[in-house]
Amino acid sequence: RGDKFVLCVAGDLMHDDINNNPDCGSYFLGATKTWMDSCAASVEGKLNCPSCSARVGRVSWVGFEAIKGRWITPAIMLTKSKVDVRRFTHADALGLGFIGGEERGTNEQDANEETTEQDAIDS
Repeated sequence: RGDKFVLCVAGDLMHDDINNNPDCGSYFLGATKTWMDSCAASVEGKLNCPSCSARVGRVSWVGFEAIKGRWITPAIMLTKSKVDVRRFTHADALGLGFIGGEERGTNEQDANEETTEQDAIDS
């Protein structure tokens, strides 16, 4: 929460309602990010911000029960109370390097999304 290192953007989250559930204390990612490389090699481990070393989440390749009866496997999670969500326009997020141009498609719909907003989750 102190250094504002961007851990991921909204597009990195699992496409699942669990990330919008107020009873769940974590955001679940669909895949690991490059800053997680040292931890992601382990079966389970803590995720620390690469900039300030604060604990921001955990990874478990065997899975995690997100809410009662709802198991997420693998579980790559950022703890909601340890991170902040900031909103940027797509153009600002692209300009700041939070997302890469290659992550966008080339169809007409993507070209028209220059003014849409992009959430970034940071420490």
